[in-house]
Amino acid sequence: MRTPHRELTLRRTERQAPYLVQAVGAFCQMFSGYCFQRGNDNTVQDGPYAEACLVLDTLSSTNAVLTFASPDGVTLSLTSIVPARVPAHSVEVYNEIVERFATCFSKFCSAYDPDLHVELIDAQGAAQPG
Repeated sequence: MRTPHRELTLRRTERQAPYLVQAVGAFCQMFSGYCFQRGNDNTVQDGPYAEACLVLDTLSSTNAVLTFASPDGVTLSLTSIVPARVPAHSVEVYNEIVERFATCFSKFCSAYDPDLHVELIDAQGAAQPG
Protein backbone atom coordinates (compact mmCIF):
# COMPACT_ATOMS: atom_id res chain seq x y z
CA MET A 1 0.00 0.00 0.00
CA ARG A 2 1.28 3.45 -0.91
CA THR A 3 2.01 5.85 1.94
CA PRO A 4 -0.23 8.94 1.75
CA HIS A 5 1.38 12.32 2.18
CA ARG A 6 0.50 14.34 5.28
CA GLU A 7 -1.42 17.61 5.21
CA LEU A 8 -1.03 20.33 7.82
CA THR A 9 -3.49 23.07 8.75
CA LEU A 10 -3.12 25.72 11.47
CA ARG A 11 -6.18 27.37 13.01
CA ARG A 12 -7.35 29.36 16.00
CA THR A 13 -10.91 30.10 17.04
CA GLU A 14 -11.88 33.74 16.55
CA ARG A 15 -8.63 34.69 14.82
CA GLN A 16 -7.90 35.32 11.17
CA ALA A 17 -5.05 34.14 8.96
CA PRO A 18 -2.84 37.23 9.56
CA TYR A 19 -2.59 36.19 13.22
CA LEU A 20 -1.55 32.68 12.16
CA VAL A 21 1.17 34.08 9.88
CA GLN A 22 2.44 36.17 12.82
CA ALA A 23 2.45 33.07 15.02
CA VAL A 24 4.54 31.16 12.45
CA GLY A 25 6.96 34.11 12.38
CA ALA A 26 7.21 34.13 16.18
CA PHE A 27 7.79 30.36 16.15
CA CYS A 28 10.65 30.73 13.67
CA GLN A 29 12.29 33.38 15.85
CA MET A 30 12.26 31.03 18.83
CA PHE A 31 13.17 27.71 17.15
CA SER A 32 16.57 27.45 15.51
CA GLY A 33 16.33 25.46 12.32
CA TYR A 34 13.41 27.42 10.90
CA CYS A 35 13.67 30.78 9.08
CA PHE A 36 10.57 32.87 8.32
CA GLN A 37 9.76 34.96 5.26
CA ARG A 38 6.51 36.87 5.00
CA GLY A 39 4.77 36.38 1.66
CA ASN A 40 4.69 39.32 -0.73
CA ASP A 41 3.71 39.97 -4.35
CA ASN A 42 6.94 38.33 -5.54
CA THR A 43 6.61 35.14 -3.49
CA VAL A 44 3.27 33.63 -2.51
CA GLN A 45 1.00 36.51 -1.47
CA ASP A 46 -1.35 36.93 -4.40
CA GLY A 47 -4.99 36.49 -5.30
CA PRO A 48 -7.01 34.13 -3.11
CA TYR A 49 -3.93 33.32 -0.99
CA ALA A 50 -3.31 36.86 0.22
CA GLU A 51 -2.12 35.63 3.62
CA ALA A 52 0.96 33.52 3.12
CA CYS A 53 4.49 32.86 4.30
CA LEU A 54 7.53 30.73 3.61
CA VAL A 55 9.52 28.78 6.18
CA LEU A 56 13.01 27.50 5.40
CA ASP A 57 13.62 24.22 7.23
CA THR A 58 17.38 24.04 7.77
CA LEU A 59 16.90 20.89 9.85
CA SER A 60 16.04 18.89 6.74
CA SER A 61 18.85 17.50 4.64
CA THR A 62 17.34 19.20 1.59
CA ASN A 63 16.91 22.70 3.10
CA ALA A 64 13.22 22.43 2.30
CA VAL A 65 11.02 25.50 1.91
CA LEU A 66 7.57 25.07 3.44
CA THR A 67 4.92 27.24 1.78
CA PHE A 68 1.89 28.22 3.84
CA ALA A 69 -1.17 30.03 2.51
CA SER A 70 -4.69 30.75 3.66
CA PRO A 71 -7.35 29.36 1.34
CA ASP A 72 -10.18 30.89 3.36
CA GLY A 73 -8.80 33.81 5.41
CA VAL A 74 -9.25 31.83 8.64
CA THR A 75 -6.86 28.87 8.44
CA LEU A 76 -3.26 28.56 7.29
CA SER A 77 -2.44 25.44 5.28
CA LEU A 78 0.83 23.91 4.20
CA THR A 79 0.49 24.11 0.41
CA SER A 80 3.86 22.67 -0.64
CA ILE A 81 7.33 21.67 0.41
CA VAL A 82 10.01 22.53 -2.11
CA PRO A 83 13.46 20.95 -1.72
CA ALA A 84 16.42 23.27 -2.32
CA ARG A 85 19.08 20.57 -2.75
CA VAL A 86 17.33 17.75 -4.66
CA PRO A 87 14.79 17.69 -7.50
CA ALA A 88 12.00 16.15 -5.38
CA HIS A 89 11.22 14.58 -2.00
CA SER A 90 10.02 11.05 -1.50
CA VAL A 91 6.67 10.83 0.29
CA GLU A 92 8.50 9.51 3.36
CA VAL A 93 10.89 12.49 3.49
CA TYR A 94 8.01 14.91 2.83
CA ASN A 95 6.07 13.39 5.73
CA GLU A 96 9.10 13.56 8.05
CA ILE A 97 9.44 17.29 7.32
CA VAL A 98 5.72 17.91 7.91
CA GLU A 99 5.62 15.86 11.11
CA ARG A 100 8.74 17.52 12.56
CA PHE A 101 7.33 20.99 11.90
CA ALA A 102 3.93 19.99 13.37
CA THR A 103 5.58 18.59 16.52
CA CYS A 104 7.79 21.65 17.06
CA PHE A 105 4.97 24.10 16.31
CA SER A 106 2.63 22.25 18.68
CA LYS A 107 5.19 22.59 21.49
CA PHE A 108 5.52 26.29 20.69
CA CYS A 109 1.72 26.72 20.74
CA SER A 110 1.41 25.38 24.27
CA ALA A 111 3.50 28.32 25.50
CA TYR A 112 2.64 31.01 22.92
CA ASP A 113 -1.09 30.46 22.50
CA PRO A 114 -2.73 27.24 23.71
CA ASP A 115 -5.79 27.98 21.54
CA LEU A 116 -3.75 27.57 18.36
CA HIS A 117 -4.53 24.21 16.79
CA VAL A 118 -2.34 22.06 14.57
CA GLU A 119 -4.26 19.61 12.41
CA LEU A 120 -2.23 16.88 10.75
CA ILE A 121 -4.07 14.48 8.46
CA ASP A 122 -3.27 11.85 5.87
CA ALA A 123 -4.14 13.02 2.37
CA GLN A 124 -6.83 10.36 2.42
CA GLY A 125 -8.55 12.34 5.18
CA ALA A 126 -7.87 10.46 8.42
CA ALA A 127 -7.11 13.00 11.17
CA GLN A 128 -3.99 12.40 13.23
CA PRO A 129 -3.09 14.09 16.51
CA GLY A 130 -0.48 16.77 15.88
